This record gives sequence, structure tokens and C-alpha cells, in this order.
Amino acid sequence: MHASRTAPLSVGPASASSPAAVAPPATGASSWVRDAVIYAVYPPKFGNRGFADVTARLDEIQSLGANTLWMSPIAEATPGDYGYEVTNHTQLRPEYGTEAELRALVAAAHSRGMKVLLDAHVARARLVPGRAEARRRVALLRLLPA
Repeated sequence: MHASRTAPLSVGPASASSPAAVAPPATGASSWVRDAVIYAVYPPKFGNRGFADVTARLDEIQSLGANTLWMSPIAEATPGDYGYEVTNHTQLRPEYGTEAELRALVAAAHSRGMKVLLDAHVARARLVPGRAEARRRVALLRLLPA
């Protein structure tokens, strides 16, 4: 049984005698969000090969109806915190795999028409102009298609 889709409510004012107007569905570049079925991915739960194991199971994930992957933080971080205590914003967690393996995962997902969202935890990032970290390319930004 599928839940029926309802349009989001408008945030505009409503009169005391009428409910808020229903906003039209999203259009344009962000309309994919309306139809997104997001599957959360924490690479270690897929096996000890990280990105490669996720890539190997993309067909299975897609068969569940998912069309978008939401990757947990993948930058170097302290163990046991699911990637949210980032220690190096410019490097991938080595236990997840290499940049080439991550690029292969993204390419494989895109070839299936799937989107990939990267959860980049930058609340404590120290990217101050003039510092060595600021001059390096952040690993997550290098993943964007050329």
C-alpha cells in the first residue's frame, strides 16, 4: 500500500475562515527532490570494502525504489562517531576506500539515474584564508562532475 502524496502547504497567510493555500508542486532544477526516495548509506554496514561494497549493491538498493543515496560523512574522522567528528576535511576515510572507488560509486549510481548526496559535516571546519587547509582542494568538492 502506497501513501498518497500531498502537496506541501504554503507558508503564506491564511484567513480565519479558510485554510492555508496549497502550494503548487516544485518545478525546475530542484523538482527531483519532490520525487526523491532516499536511501541512507553508512559504508561500513555494507561490508569491509566500503565504497566498493556499496557499488556492488546499487541494483539491490534501486530495486527497493530508491533513486537517491545519502552518504554519511566520508571525510577522515575519529572512530565510532559515524563520521561527524571530522579530523581532516581534505581526506576520505581510508577504511571506506579510495577516491577512485568513490568516483566509481558516484558514476555507477549516475548511470542508473540515481543521485548521490554527500553529508559534509563542516560545522567545525577550520578553513581560514591563508592556512594550509584552505589552499588544498577539499576532497568532497573534487567529486563534482567535470
